[in-house]
Amino acid sequence: MKKWIKNISGEIPHTGRNVNIDLDGKNLIVTGTNGSGKTSFLKAVYEKNESVDCPKKRR
Repeated sequence: MKKWIKNISGEIPHTGRNVNIDLDGKNLIVTGTNGSGKTSFLKAVYEKNESVDCPKKRR
């Protein structure tokens, strides 16, 4: 069974900035310059939601 993230809220790591993103069935596109925190943001979302289905990176 798939579950969808309906809302993302909290503090963006290393910035002190708070976000409240209502997805309501929509896609989220994360963009930014190198070093802006895109990966940190996505890792924080993943870590807070264990039910997110994300394949492991192959090495």
